[in-house]
Amino acid sequence: MQPSFGRKILLVEDNEKDLQPLREHLERNGFSVIVAETGHKAMDIITRTLPDLALIDIFLPDNTSGFEVCRFLRKYAEVPIIFVTSDEQEDTKVLALEEFAEDYIVKPYSMRELMARIGRVMKRCTGPAEDAHAEIIVDDALQINFSRHWIEVHRGTKPPKRHQLTPIESRILHILIRNAGQVMTTEALLARVWAGVEDAYPEGLRVHVRRLRMKIEQNPSRPTYIVTERGLGYRFAAPIKGKVLAHAAVR
Repeated sequence: MQPSFGRKILLVEDNEKDLQPLREHLERNGFSVIVAETGHKAMDIITRTLPDLALIDIFLPDNTSGFEVCRFLRKYAEVPIIFVTSDEQEDTKVLALEEFAEDYIVKPYSMRELMARIGRVMKRCTGPAEDAHAEIIVDDALQINFSRHWIEVHRGTKPPKRHQLTPIESRILHILIRNAGQVMTTEALLARVWAGVEDAYPEGLRVHVRRLRMKIEQNPSRPTYIVTERGLGYRFAAPIKGKVLAHAAVR
């Protein structure tokens, strides 16, 4: 199994009988576990932080389903998903595997089997190069970690300042860097960042770009990284020294 220390798992499970033993077992194996007992709580967590893996039950107590949580998560990033559920229906399994998940485990299960499946999924979805390229050095002033969603800004002799990225900020920045030097139109960014969500709109994009500039630019009113192409969209203007992860894969 891939080294697990520090990796973050979102556990979406409301059954206390299943939740506590699984959480304790994951933590003993070095994972950082974030628990959501309802679909709405899971979606709230996703807006603030992205996990490395999600374990999701289909049946949730607040009129949501695991499928809804998966759709919400996919709007932010391509996070690997394993369904852990009591639903044994073939149609449900097929839908889950075709549309959302890398794996599907039916309760009851053994911890040994579950950990083996988690290891296999994480190895397949992240690959051996992740640790080597998790941190991208744009230049001497800017370093980005898309796996942990932070940026580090270096200004002269001052100590470096680290800022946490929100999921949307991370996705916007990732798309711009993946296409560094090219103009990304407002329409293209809205479609890729929000993946067709109805309430995606240009002003919201401008707000997120403004917040990103406050974090990464030396002078946000005269940006050198995220440049506005008037009437078109935005362009990441700096050349990239490092490699870009597929963490927030662009569709």
